[in-house]
Amino acid sequence: MTTVERPVVDDRRVLRAAAAELHDGVAQTLFASSMEIEELTDVAGVPADVRERMARIASNLHKASLELRGVLVGMFEPGNAERGRTVVDRIRACVDDLLQRSDLTVDIRLEGTGTEPDDECAGLVVRCVREGLANVVKHADATEVLVIVRRGGSWWTVMVEDDGIGDAAVVRHIITKSAGLSLGLASLSAEAERLGGRLWLSSAGRLSGVSLSVSVPVQAGK
Repeated sequence: MTTVERPVVDDRRVLRAAAAELHDGVAQTLFASSMEIEELTDVAGVPADVRERMARIASNLHKASLELRGVLVGMFEPGNAERGRTVVDRIRACVDDLLQRSDLTVDIRLEGTGTEPDDECAGLVVRCVREGLANVVKHADATEVLVIVRRGGSWWTVMVEDDGIGDAAVVRHIITKSAGLSLGLASLSAEAERLGGRLWLSSAGRLSGVSLSVSVPVQAGK
């Protein structure tokens, strides 16, 4: 048994080491570059059009560093430790991490009480929340996010809504065109279907932006 499980443990160590190196290297460089370019926009004599382009580049670099840091958070999470935490705890951790990296206002609304999903379904829910939050930071130009967690005895549904400028129809088209690729929402949508659930996008209700929703059974395939 030990010889079978050891490569998995070793892979996790390698993964966390790679994540640490990326965090201390690439992510820090992206952030530092964004700050340096932002400072250059204040230099006297810079033409207005150049200043605008530099500000846009600085913003894109900053968003890229935030997105990379969000991915690395998932790589740092040890699997065994995650099994000891509830789905809601893990979602709150995703939100707390986001709040350290952005000025967004994020609310979490819990509805109902129910059985914790199994490991696969719980992991998918958390990944969907993390991906949804990352997409809000990167694409939505939003100021407010609402995470709704509906807990039931047989199914859980989680929604990430924002007040940004995104178009749900456009995102749905991207997911369809990306089907079969290990890419963001397209990959998560395929995983939800495999587990017997579904992922979908719609216009957000109260916040009027985009709503990313995922429903999963408490037991995969049920």
